[in-house]
Amino acid sequence: MSDVEFLRHLGQPPGTDVDEIVLERMRSAQAWFETYGKLTSARVEATVVSTDGSSVTLRSAGGHEVDVASELLARGFERRSVERVFVVAVSAGAEVDAEISRAWAERRPDDAMFLNAWGSVVVEHRRREVFEELRRGSQENGRGLLAGYSPGYEGWPLSGQHALDALLRSDEEAAERLRELEVLESGGLRPSKSTFVLFAEARESADDAETFWSSLASELSAAREIAYTFPEKALAKWSSQRLRIEETSGDRELRAHFRFAGTTCTNMGLEFALDFEIELERSSADAPFVVRAASCKPAKNDRGHLGMCAYRSAPDWFLAEVDASCPWIGHTLASAFEEGGSIFSGCLCTPGAREHKWRIVLQSLHFALESRAVQNSGKENVDG
Repeated sequence: MSDVEFLRHLGQPPGTDVDEIVLERMRSAQAWFETYGKLTSARVEATVVSTDGSSVTLRSAGGHEVDVASELLARGFERRSVERVFVVAVSAGAEVDAEISRAWAERRPDDAMFLNAWGSVVVEHRRREVFEELRRGSQENGRGLLAGYSPGYEGWPLSGQHALDALLRSDEEAAERLRELEVLESGGLRPSKSTFVLFAEARESADDAETFWSSLASELSAAREIAYTFPEKALAKWSSQRLRIEETSGDRELRAHFRFAGTTCTNMGLEFALDFEIELERSSADAPFVVRAASCKPAKNDRGHLGMCAYRSAPDWFLAEVDASCPWIGHTLASAFEEGGSIFSGCLCTPGAREHKWRIVLQSLHFALESRAVQNSGKENVDG
């Protein structure tokens, strides 16, 4: 595991100089994990029973079957004649979460932030090790292993974690290894430094094994009029409960307000609220809306953001970064559907996490405008 990955999770731009105190904190987090961390991984092999265009049915060696709802997986399995998959779970262990919470309680924010980052690094590293091991086995059999894909990625709802969990726990050894891991109702995992990933074995080796899923996701998105990356049920809820739209100049200019409510990744899951403001404009009634201006600030009287690692380290810098974090100013709303570097995370400490929040906001806004256009019969073009 390299310092480059560690620094990336700390939000440090590549190629920049690293202060000695930062290196000391990094070594301290690594030493703690070597002493107290309990990295765990488990895997099960399953065969593909069937695909029906929108889902796949998998069967474990013990005969347990699960249905996985994902058009992306179904299309990919059919295209590459996938007959066998490996479902893998990796967790840094509950000890990491406990120590992070303890560090916050004892007013040691640096220790919490660095251990939080290192927990992510060790999980990613173990995931890569498993991939390389499985890929060698597939190559020996004249087959190819596609890069891992996980629920929550484009084309596979986060709720898909439940099906993978059921498959893993159908194996006695895997279930024992994962006895401390819990899948939340939303599909999130506890301990927080945990991941599920599916590796699909193609009938033949492929040069595009590393990029196959992302390319297929882009292809399917382009084939749809609208390709939301969040479930429409969630978008409908967010747009009705958290979004307010004001027309400022007929149907050519709009202003929208979105109240985001969430909990931090660490520091015992503090509740926080953010206010997103967006200004849209378009050249004509049938032209796509373009994001003219956008901002994000903690809601009035909110204190949850004070517990975010990045805020504790550099408050003024962090608030400025959050406020200027929208990457789609000057672009159409539909640009927020395209694949990018967003990260599913409670906090906003990294650029990817901030991008993830903006995707929620802009896709909810697009959904609301599209729904309103449909209700008004003459369906306006809010896509780009």
